[in-house]
Amino acid sequence: MSRLLHIIFFAATLSFAQLPTDQDAKVVFVEVVKADSLSKGDLFHNARVWTEALDKKLTITYVDSVKGELSGHGSLLIYYQQGVFRKLSGRVSFAATVEVKDGKYRYTFTDFVYHYYERDRYYNMVETNRTKKLEDEEAAGWQKKWEQCRVDTQLEIKGMIASLDKRMKAKPQQGQTKPGKLDW
Repeated sequence: MSRLLHIIFFAATLSFAQLPTDQDAKVVFVEVVKADSLSKGDLFHNARVWTEALDKKLTITYVDSVKGELSGHGSLLIYYQQGVFRKLSGRVSFAATVEVKDGKYRYTFTDFVYHYYERDRYYNMVETNRTKKLEDEEAAGWQKKWEQCRVDTQLEIKGMIASLDKRMKAKPQQGQTKPGKLDW
């Protein structure tokens, strides 16, 4: 019985570690989501509010309200071990884009690159100049940590997508919309 549970757990972990890829085998999280009752302006406003809430994880580099596009780059810190023994392993950088139209929006998270960290002589964790693309499935000598890095990245991005979906479907409050022409 315990052997069966181990096999099920191992199979679930392996299937979860599979990251979504495009036709070029590049890791990409992309989806078009319908938001029927919201206009382009409302969706763009909601996207701006969402990016401001993620100020430590995501930096916006391009904003175009006419096209309805926000893009930027972000990074996630990756740790290994848990609890009090948690240690910084590295950082995953990525590019993010949110595009809006009337009644729908599209998000894209792509260009995932892992940046190695190591201790310096003062026991501070510093970034080295070594990188590894998240598309690589093999990591000689540290395969278990690499798989955990890929799973943690997937969990973080899915959490960001869930918060984006929640924010984008919110109706604008009365104070957020532009008032019409006031007649005094």
